[in-house]
Amino acid sequence: MISWQKDGQDVLEDVELRETLPNQDGSFQKRSILKVSAEELQKHTYTCVIEHSSLEKDLVLPMEDQMEDQMEDQMEDQMEDQMED
Repeated sequence: MISWQKDGQDVLEDVELRETLPNQDGSFQKRSILKVSAEELQKHTYTCVIEHSSLEKDLVLPMEDQMEDQMEDQMEDQMEDQMED
C-alpha cells in the first residue's frame, strides 16, 4: 500500500494511484502521485509511506528529496532547450 502524509497526517485528496506494472524480473512497480504546489511543499512536510509484506516496517520517504531531484532535472531540461533555440 502506498499512502501520503502531510505533517504526519494522512492525505487523501489530490492523490493519483497508477496501475500496477510488471518488471522483466517478475517483480512489479506501483506509482502514486501527490499533486502539491511548491508553496505548500515549502510550508509543510510531506512523506510517502510504503507498506508491504516484504518489509519489516513501513518505508517512509520524505517528498522534498524527490522534488529537489525533479526540479533540478526540469531546470536542466529547460536550459538545454534554451541552448538549442
